[in-house]
Amino acid sequence: MRATPLADRIKAAAQRAPETLPALAAEAERLAAAAELSATDRALAHRAAANAQQMLNDFEAALAHYDAALKLLEQADNALELGRTLHAKVGLLNFMRRFSEMAECADRARSIFEQLGDRQRLARLDANLSHAHHRMNQIGRA
Repeated sequence: MRATPLADRIKAAAQRAPETLPALAAEAERLAAAAELSATDRALAHRAAANAQQMLNDFEAALAHYDAALKLLEQADNALELGRTLHAKVGLLNFMRRFSEMAECADRARSIFEQLGDRQRLARLDANLSHAHHRMNQIGRA
């Protein structure tokens, strides 16, 4: 099974069957380690594992998976998925109140989305950053 359908199953499980998340996280981790998969597919599996770990409240494990995904996506020169993964990490770092790291990820994601001309993802990123500014009591920047 490829990582993208697994990511969809993880998102659905979070709402409908959270008891299945540990097994889905393990499946994502197995795919992330599968040497026969491309770097992009392994990165997407890491991102899926990060999502599952985040839903399981294991935030440090989620960060480790995001970082592994980012490294693979940089090697694969996959700008879109790199930007999407940075954006996902922004959300987690905001939740964890790690605002300086969040700002660095957001800046990198913004640069990628601007280069790609992806206005929709830029708007989503801005919306997430607005929430972060509220959390930091920076209402004027929100």
